[in-house]
Amino acid sequence: MISAQIAVSDGSLAIERISFLFGFTTDETQTPGEFLDSLTAALSDETSITFMPIVTVDAATVLWAPGGDGTVPVSDSDLVREEIAYPLDAPMLATRRSWRVEFLVPDNFHGAPLFLYFDLFNNGNSMGSAAWFDDVVAIPVPEPAGASLILIGVCCRAIFKRRDPG
Repeated sequence: MISAQIAVSDGSLAIERISFLFGFTTDETQTPGEFLDSLTAALSDETSITFMPIVTVDAATVLWAPGGDGTVPVSDSDLVREEIAYPLDAPMLATRRSWRVEFLVPDNFHGAPLFLYFDLFNNGNSMGSAAWFDDVVAIPVPEPAGASLILIGVCCRAIFKRRDPG
């Protein structure tokens, strides 16, 4: 297995969404009973205890939000994926596909250092496989605008002052 770990947050900001591009290419074909080379992308905290698989892809199948025992589930409505043109400068084998992915980061990941993992599994046969990723972007939870907070404070003060009989 070949793994890449990308730090997407140091934990100082809550991350709302993460987006990235990725692709998988292989010379393998679907063969009954054979375990194919595959790529899995997943989000994890620094302990790797909290683990959320995003996608697993091989020559025959693409599993979005594959889940599993002990993993954080991804709601299909929180996962946006779009197949994109395979880049000409990426490794090219017989079968190749690529996607743009964006997903909502669940609350239990907020405030923790976060890592995106790309794991390429090779089953050891003579058929080649490769993967790539690019443009990993962490989008922080929007902070309320300062003016909005001041306005809310003024409104609350006016409401409480009106209720104060003295």
